[in-house]
Amino acid sequence: MKRFVELVLEERREKFLQFMIMSYIDLYRKQKNISAGKITTVCPVAEEVVNRIRALVVEKTHGTVEFKTKTDPKLEGGFIFEIGTYRLDASVADQIKRVKQQFIAKNRRIV
Repeated sequence: MKRFVELVLEERREKFLQFMIMSYIDLYRKQKNISAGKITTVCPVAEEVVNRIRALVVEKTHGTVEFKTKTDPKLEGGFIFEIGTYRLDASVADQIKRVKQQFIAKNRRIV
């Protein structure tokens, strides 16, 4: 590690160090089959719910799962579940947004 940092400094690549570290973490997680996930809800989620979701993801991926939970009052209800590049948005705010877009699209055709 010491030699790596020295090499980065010698080659004046310190501005890329954060990118290098994040890339290493991604490669490590991929090799060890570790998935990173996030659940966003309006209010805090019970630990047993998080554990049930974790168990489902472990069953599907056959690996380890790291979960973060986050609260966001803007959702108004429901949840957003993200793991890897997959995102499931079941929030009330998103549903209202979709209905609004459909309403606007239909009214444009009428006019």
